[in-house]
Amino acid sequence: MFTEAEIKFIEMVKSLPETTRNSKSVAKQFQSIKNRVTGEKDDNCMCGMVYRKIYIKDFLTWYESVA
Repeated sequence: MFTEAEIKFIEMVKSLPETTRNSKSVAKQFQSIKNRVTGEKDDNCMCGMVYRKIYIKDFLTWYESVA
């Protein structure tokens, strides 16, 4: 399901300060992980900080439920 590198990345991000955790690069990486695992194509731009914060929170909740 998740590669070892993806698991390490996700766990590392969880320990980062909130401002760093909510960066666009983290959101895009999470988006590519979720796209690969679910097979769905989510190509939202992740431009808005509020959207990224919600997406990352939802991703971590999803990750915990499937891991």
